[in-house]
Amino acid sequence: MGGADPEPREIENFITGLFCQYSSKFDTYGAPLMQKHELQDFLEGFTGMPHDPAIKAAVNKFDDKIAQQKETGAEIGLSLEETDQGLCLESFAELLMETGQRLPPKTMSSIIASRHYLCGGNAAILAQSMRTVGSLRGTAPLKTRQWRPTAR
Repeated sequence: MGGADPEPREIENFITGLFCQYSSKFDTYGAPLMQKHELQDFLEGFTGMPHDPAIKAAVNKFDDKIAQQKETGAEIGLSLEETDQGLCLESFAELLMETGQRLPPKTMSSIIASRHYLCGGNAAILAQSMRTVGSLRGTAPLKTRQWRPTAR
């Protein structure tokens, strides 16, 4: 992997930054809220495992997390309407931890550390890279010819 493992505070800031980069809705105070398709895009891009059962389970659990938010929304400063718009950071973090528990031991922590290292801890850079790769997924490869050196 290279480099030292990031400190817990660095990881928290990194994951928070990625959450902000992937969220398109906001509550009354400007805090981001992540929709279901954004969660799926994030998890698939971040882990690189779009077909893994743990990723599918997390996406399927989205609605349960929204239901939990509705029950506790007032405690975390969300209106009933806002709880329906997407996951708050706290619910997202819980779901990410649960996803990590469904993967083999230390897999999620290894993914987080390696992604952090790859982009120097800059969540915006990683998010842009993940979106670019995600937009290429499923496209047909370009037709290419075998390379041959030109004669001089």
